Amino acid sequence: MFMIKIIIFFAISIIFYGCKRDSQTDGVKINEYDKYTAKLEKVDEIRIKETKEILIGRMLFFKYDNYEDNFILSDLVFNDIKVINTQGKIIKVIGKQGSGPGEFRRIARLAFDKNNYYTVDDVLRRISKLSKTTGYISSVPLPSEIYCSGYSMNIHYDNILISSWESKYRPLDETYKVKPIAVLDMDGKILRHLGGYDGKYKKLKIYDNGSCFDIDGNGFVYVTNEQSWKIFKYDISGKQISVFGTKGENFMEQKE
Repeated sequence: MFMIKIIIFFAISIIFYGCKRDSQTDGVKINEYDKYTAKLEKVDEIRIKETKEILIGRMLFFKYDNYEDNFILSDLVFNDIKVINTQGKIIKVIGKQGSGPGEFRRIARLAFDKNNYYTVDDVLRRISKLSKTTGYISSVPLPSEIYCSGYSMNIHYDNILISSWESKYRPLDETYKVKPIAVLDMDGKILRHLGGYDGKYKKLKIYDNGSCFDIDGNGFVYVTNEQSWKIFKYDISGKQISVFGTKGENFMEQKE
């Protein structure tokens, strides 16, 4: 009977350990939660080739342009956009430090579509459109109803989606009412806001906690909600479709 108890104990221990394992083997980190397994493995690296004429100061955004098979980054020191091919060569620099057309003081957002790059300058408070081949096209003012919050920006057909904060909800007791994504047309006019926060933001009076978001090929928007440890799914009109995610045991929940 004693041996049976020992065997059962070890069997339960192995099952328990296997379900909660966070292991690292041969450089591959494996996190197992319930039935899901995520594997991250370094398969290659690309070294960016700077020159005496073109240096990288500080990367603020770094994105892969799937239309051009290039990488694009915004440089916080030189205030420009650098285009890098998959061999690491800097093949193009767009924009420069300044306040004139095609110039920047601080690129706080960066997005792209098939033909153009889009930026939000949170110092000059304007949205700029730049051709991938010829450079600057146009700029429109950032609407006064919002200010920059978070760092996400996406282009969906003729709409610009940016993470933002509705200025009318600046008092701490109203920040939970914010919808953290502004949907604009190409003229900079706000069409609608989408997303939202929950009761924790009302209770804790959290201020300027910008959400991150992304949009899929079908136009569904996925928005993080940090204090709830969840991701919310919306359609482009702002209707909430679903919510998923939960707070894991290794996270520290913010206390009042």
